Amino acid sequence: MTEFTNFSDYFNALVGEWSLLRTVSSGESLKGRIAFSSIGLNVLEVVETGELRMTDGNLISASRKWVWELVDANLRICFDEEPLRLYHKLTPVFRLGRWHCEGSHDCAPDTYVGEYLFSPNKIVIRQDVMGPKKDYHIVSDCSRIMPIQTS
Repeated sequence: MTEFTNFSDYFNALVGEWSLLRTVSSGESLKGRIAFSSIGLNVLEVVETGELRMTDGNLISASRKWVWELVDANLRICFDEEPLRLYHKLTPVFRLGRWHCEGSHDCAPDTYVGEYLFSPNKIVIRQDVMGPKKDYHIVSDCSRIMPIQTS
C-alpha cells in the first residue's frame, strides 16, 4: 500500500502509461494516452498521443511532448523545446487526500490558467484559456492503466 503524502514520491511514481480523455468547451475532444518516462533525477518526459475529434467529426492524429521537472518544492511543466520553456510553475499542496496545484501562463495576448489535481491513479487538469479571440475550457482526465494500490 502506498500513501503519497510526499510530492517527490508521487512525482517519481508517475512513470508508466495513462489513458487520456480531453474535452474542450468548444466541442473538440481527444482520446489517447500519456506516457511518463524518467529522463533524469526528478525529470520526466511526458508524451501525449491520441485522436483529436473536431467539431465536424473529423479525426486528426495529435501528439505533444512536455518535460516535467521537480525543482525544490515546485513542479515545473515545460514545453519540450531547447532551451526548455516554462508553461506552468506549480507548488503542490496536499489536502483531502490528493495533491492540488494552480498556475498561470501568459502567451500574449492570451492567458492559460491551470488547475491540477493529482491522486495515486488519476490526474485531472483543468485549463481556462482567455484572450481577445479565445475563451474556452479544457479538461484532461488521466487514469493510470495499471492502478497502484493505495492505503
